[in-house]
Amino acid sequence: MTVLNVGKDDDLLLLPPSRLTYTRDQLLSLPPATLDPSVADDIRGAGIGYHLPHIRTHRAGRRKQRGISVVCGSVRGLSDCGERSGVNFDNLIRVPIVACFDTVPSADLCVTSFNAQSVGRKEKRSAINEYILSNDVDIMCVTETWLREAGDEAKCRDLAPPGYTTSSFPRSTATRGGGIAFVVSDKLRPHIKLTSDFPFSHSTFELAQLTLSFQQRVVNILTVYRPPPSKKNKFTDAKFLEQLPDFLEYANNLPGSLLIVGDFNYHFDTPSHFYTSKVLDVLNMFDLCQSVSEPTHVRGHIVDWVVFREEDGLVKSTSVEPSLSSDHYCVTCTLDFAKPPSPRVYREVRRLASMDVEAFKADFLADLPSLPSAEQLFRVLRAILDTHAPSTRRLVSNRPPSPWYSGVGPELQDAKRERRGAERQWRATGLTVHRQVFQAARNRVIAIVDHAKSAFFSSKILACTSVKQLFSVTNDILGKVTCPPLPTMFSVHELPQKFADFFTAKIALIREKLDSAVVPPSPVADRMYCGPALQRFEPVTSEFVKKQEMIIDCNAWSSTRHYQLVTQCSATFRWQSEVTLEQHCP
Repeated sequence: MTVLNVGKDDDLLLLPPSRLTYTRDQLLSLPPATLDPSVADDIRGAGIGYHLPHIRTHRAGRRKQRGISVVCGSVRGLSDCGERSGVNFDNLIRVPIVACFDTVPSADLCVTSFNAQSVGRKEKRSAINEYILSNDVDIMCVTETWLREAGDEAKCRDLAPPGYTTSSFPRSTATRGGGIAFVVSDKLRPHIKLTSDFPFSHSTFELAQLTLSFQQRVVNILTVYRPPPSKKNKFTDAKFLEQLPDFLEYANNLPGSLLIVGDFNYHFDTPSHFYTSKVLDVLNMFDLCQSVSEPTHVRGHIVDWVVFREEDGLVKSTSVEPSLSSDHYCVTCTLDFAKPPSPRVYREVRRLASMDVEAFKADFLADLPSLPSAEQLFRVLRAILDTHAPSTRRLVSNRPPSPWYSGVGPELQDAKRERRGAERQWRATGLTVHRQVFQAARNRVIAIVDHAKSAFFSSKILACTSVKQLFSVTNDILGKVTCPPLPTMFSVHELPQKFADFFTAKIALIREKLDSAVVPPSPVADRMYCGPALQRFEPVTSEFVKKQEMIIDCNAWSSTRHYQLVTQCSATFRWQSEVTLEQHCP
């Protein structure tokens, strides 16, 4: 190290170089030193770069300070921050917290594919309802529904839980089986479009399309069911490979993101199979990939696929759940697609559980003797209730209720908890005995839900007090929707005004014709009755009624019930005649 020594005569003396060593602790213990500005100028003049540290000598004005938006929430210990040294709260702006409830953060879209192998049994439909509600499924694509085009409206209606709607696409041929259905949440219904007509041939597989458009984003969900080739349907793998490129070309040209789900009946876990490798080659040719990596069938194969474009970034995760009773498992995929938020409403709530019941009783009994009317009783009771349990408004999501769950109690929750534990144990071990335990727990949950649903609808039918209510409940259960016979050339908003204008013009026209009509004078208007005066009524006997019945046309009175009715009422006719006679001729 070369040391510059500054003497009294300001002469720089160059000393012989010597090496000075310091330890880390010595360097850290050195006090901060400042250099005189004149010495720094001499050093810079000698060509040695040295910059003085910038020292803030004064505080900026209030107008020159930038406003920093700071939200101070109710954090523990925040009120004590002002006592800390070195904290200047004048530099912070306190902003009041505003609860933003108008918009709800949209979660990811949940789409499930499931091969039901017939939804004819009500236990399976109840299981599908419970799965949709428990897992918050937005769109469920069901294959092999076995629903017919006519006659299965009740099953189609029962397939969807409250707040959902089923759109069924039965097999076009007369053969049994097949069919595709979409169970869609009602909040998505205004944003979807369904179709089963395509500009290409797909005779070897069934196909239906659901297009969802929301917030300038579009996703096309195509559900596929490919029946295995057999002598009965005369399908071949070679024919399917001929039709597959046309289908994928159509799907790739659709605007928006792409998702293809369903039962392909090809083992994705055995890519060495000839036709499986051919199908995968076609998918690679269109830059499509398949994301299911777990077995989707009880035999350990991956036959239910989830196909998408990797460049879309649509599929975030894919899971397989054996929660439903079928040879196939549920394949659920989470999509990076913001769904419409649930409608939110304000509700009046009271914390009755934390209310002091004894104090409420005492206040009520103290004011009870001075209440002469029911109206005042209600007013005082409301005031006491507002004092002990004040009403508050809360903004909550308006979810459609499942009324049959209200009478189940904790039994269903315990059964679900047992099912989840059995499923985790089976997934961890993979043993057959644990799979059987899981199936028994799953069937118990399905039986509880199905029993509760049947009891609810039975009580609803028994509560009907009129034929109209009975038909209304029955039509709701059977899924029969009566559409009003309204003209379709006008919109719903224009139609009421059209009806009003029509009847207004018709009444005006009738009045105009009546005002302009010339009525000739009647020749009998001024003639007086000069015959005998009516003074009494003759009583009507049963023989007279029977004689009059013989005169009436036999076609109109041929029914025996009519004869019995007239005979029974003859005494009533006689009594009424006597009463009328007494009133006119006392």
